[in-house]
Amino acid sequence: MMKSKSASDQKSYPLPRRILEYLIFWTVSMYVLANFFSYGDSVERIDWIYTLLFHISIWFGISLNSFFLIPRLLATGKVVWYIIGIMVLLQLMIMLNQFTFNVLADYVFPGYFFISYYEWHDLLNFMIAFLGITSLIQFSRSWFRESQTQKMLTEIKKSKTEMELQTLKAQVHPHFLFNSLNTIYGLIRKNPVRAADAVLLLAELLRYTVRQAGTDLVPLHLEIDYITKYAEFHKMRLDHSVGIEVNVHGNIDTVLIAPLILIPFVENAFKYGEDEIQITIDRSDSEVHFKCTNRIRSDVGFSEMEGNGTGLTNVRKRLALMYEHRHQLDIIKNNDYFMVDLRVQYD
Repeated sequence: MMKSKSASDQKSYPLPRRILEYLIFWTVSMYVLANFFSYGDSVERIDWIYTLLFHISIWFGISLNSFFLIPRLLATGKVVWYIIGIMVLLQLMIMLNQFTFNVLADYVFPGYFFISYYEWHDLLNFMIAFLGITSLIQFSRSWFRESQTQKMLTEIKKSKTEMELQTLKAQVHPHFLFNSLNTIYGLIRKNPVRAADAVLLLAELLRYTVRQAGTDLVPLHLEIDYITKYAEFHKMRLDHSVGIEVNVHGNIDTVLIAPLILIPFVENAFKYGEDEIQITIDRSDSEVHFKCTNRIRSDVGFSEMEGNGTGLTNVRKRLALMYEHRHQLDIIKNNDYFMVDLRVQYD
């Protein structure tokens, strides 16, 4: 009946299946028309021969429409030329049908006498019906093939995103552990008792990170608890006093967020800031608004705070993957203050 329009389509559509579909279509077509043309109660040999001859013009029109007019004109947006082509093709099909019964039949089957029973307007109805049916079949098959391709591309993109997220999550633990061990190493030399407390607190933090490693979303209040313990841990290693104030507005009990998505900003504030770190979390009906503000140490430049390190690079990538088109991240320097302003639309 019809073939795919391109080599790539043919490769995606198995040849044995196409051949089977063609055989089924033409067999059904022969059977239906043979019964339609038959004058008796049963289909005779002459009816089958007449039907076969009648199919010559139909096969010619369908093939030309499927292999040339649709892929070369309609598929490329040349609709006007396609309409003109169909009109010319219908005329050629009618002429071929008349030629078949008036001339060709006598040479192919000399023992039979055939005439064209139908006027041109009757033949036009036949040809339009067959071209319409086969075109719809071709369009539906192309649509189905394109739909399957889109589905495969979506699944591939989803798998790729999940793999990237898993890779980024795996980077969180070594990065955090490396910094934490440096902290404990410094405490061991200065204050062994505080170092022991730091080891216990680090164990709690690692327990949380390991527990959430395989999850996509966690309750926001658990992330806030984690931030508080994280701040307590890092205050142990600092010679100068750095406090942290966390203000939460709105009910966050039912809000879910990506795990460990906020902590890199807090870590950055401890690394480069001084005095008190102020964190504000506002929950609205559709988003979480996170702000982290701190004074920048005099020996630190804005470019350092803005950061190209592992932590901030990682969190930017995770935000892009998990909250594509659903987040806004602004990093602002105002005089001696540094602020991270993050808005995330939660599910």
